[in-house]
Amino acid sequence: MLQKSMFVLSMTIFITFAHFIEAADIDGIFQSIQSEVSGNRARDYTMRLWQYDKWTTLPGWKKAIQEAKSIMEERNYDEAVVYEVPVVLLREFVCAE
Repeated sequence: MLQKSMFVLSMTIFITFAHFIEAADIDGIFQSIQSEVSGNRARDYTMRLWQYDKWTTLPGWKKAIQEAKSIMEERNYDEAVVYEVPVVLLREFVCAE
């Protein structure tokens, strides 16, 4: 019963305020998002990572990590840091499982 009441309340609020939303606002939002999101860019980033990550070796993974860091820096992330983990700790972690 509570779910039905919440649904009715939500629909009432939506219908009440729906006439305030104009198509131009939605188009503006869509254009803002579209300029930041790109399927081609996502594919390019994936390929840049995959060229190293496809090799299941520690050097390949390290190159993929460095590539991910460079992508983050290109996209102006606030912080892009790679932490080195001693091999001894990696062995303990893998063997513990």
